Amino acid sequence: MGAAPFRCHLYREAIGRRLFRVIAPRPRDGLRISTNRYHETWHVICAPHHVPVLRRLFWAIAFDEHADTLVLLAGPVLAPTPFDAAPSRPVIIARVDRTPLRNHHVAELLVRMRRRRAPDGTIKPRTFGMNAADAAEAAAPQASHSAWHKRHEHEEPRVDLVGGAIVFRGSSRALRQAALALRGLDEPLQDGKMGYQYVGESHDRPHAAGEVQVFGDYRSMLSDARHAREDVERRGADLSPRHLSDDVCAERAARSARRIERRRAQAARRGRTGTTPETMD
Repeated sequence: MGAAPFRCHLYREAIGRRLFRVIAPRPRDGLRISTNRYHETWHVICAPHHVPVLRRLFWAIAFDEHADTLVLLAGPVLAPTPFDAAPSRPVIIARVDRTPLRNHHVAELLVRMRRRRAPDGTIKPRTFGMNAADAAEAAAPQASHSAWHKRHEHEEPRVDLVGGAIVFRGSSRALRQAALALRGLDEPLQDGKMGYQYVGESHDRPHAAGEVQVFGDYRSMLSDARHAREDVERRGADLSPRHLSDDVCAERAARSARRIERRRAQAARRGRTGTTPETMD
């Protein structure tokens, strides 16, 4: 997906006296993410091969000079969480100096977008300079998380819940640095393996307010979580939301562990017979 032409749908929505330009990835290009809140941190969860698109969206919005322009990840792009199949919140990325956002703006925009049937057009977000910046980062390896922040003067987007959406908003520099911080998360992972990168801060907690988390078997985890929720709901319809979530998470983890073990056993059998192992998700 990262090598495909990078195009997005463009929507225009007038809210009060402002005309918002909403940039949204095309569903047909296959981007899928989930979101949740855990340990006081907003998580964006996906597969490693989805990270290049996330990076390009951060980079593109950093250089967009149009007023009231934002990236929206919602609708078909949004999947339930891969842990308990709970609904995910939409994600917005915005440049704080060009697109100030208030709760009522975001809430109304989400309602409008749910009713939308067709975009107003298609655009190609600009990501000039990103490859050169990646090359520069690769030439100066990050010795540690603290060293990276020192080199980049610790400017990050702020991450908050605004009008029902998880909003990453910052200066052009902060959004560019978010794109650079995610470099390397697109490396393939085996089933059961995970990677993560903190992105952003909030007004009430200066660290770990946002995080992008990747799983090698993200797509299979979504299926495991959906089936686990169905099973738990059949067994205990009177569970409280918290106990339902805990039980679904435990059942999903057990399902995923069994799936991983089956695939490892299949790969081992194929290895002994000299055939090519099955490709993992």
